[in-house]
Amino acid sequence: MATRSMRNVLAAVAFAGAASLALAACGSGGSGGSDAGSGAGAASGGVVTTHDTSALGMVYADSAGNTAYAADQEAGGTISCTAGCLDFWHPVLAGSASAAGLPGGAGFGTVKRPDNGQQQVTLKGRPLYTFTEDKKPGDTAGEGFKDAFAGHNFTWHALRTDGSAPAPSSSSSDSSGGGGYAGY
Repeated sequence: MATRSMRNVLAAVAFAGAASLALAACGSGGSGGSDAGSGAGAASGGVVTTHDTSALGMVYADSAGNTAYAADQEAGGTISCTAGCLDFWHPVLAGSASAAGLPGGAGFGTVKRPDNGQQQVTLKGRPLYTFTEDKKPGDTAGEGFKDAFAGHNFTWHALRTDGSAPAPSSSSSDSSGGGGYAGY
């Protein structure tokens, strides 16, 4: 019972942070849309929430409900997804209200991006991204996705709120790993 109450409190805090950011965004002169192909400028909103997906259950998501992913190769806060990688994987940025928008006590933090100096949200040291192939909130097309950019190979996983590991993908019909994008 205490866990359910804590989830309700965390959800309320996340909602309040999202509402605050939405109000702040209304007063700013910037556009709220994301431009595909504009690299790091095409980042997702900065508040982390949760979303119930049909495929994976409860996952962390950005303020728009887009599933949050992390790459195995970026454990420890090392950001390798830059340049062409950002055309497919958009960083979840903390923005100026990072403390208000991150669930407390869940291992969230930030790391400075090497390409533009912005603060990217992390979970247990792993930078968070959303995937352009997810077409609506709750989609999980990036789960187990493999790709390569600028000599870096990536394996991406949706971040489940219960911390459980993703199911092995060896039974997948595409065991060759050839379904990913190859960057320049």
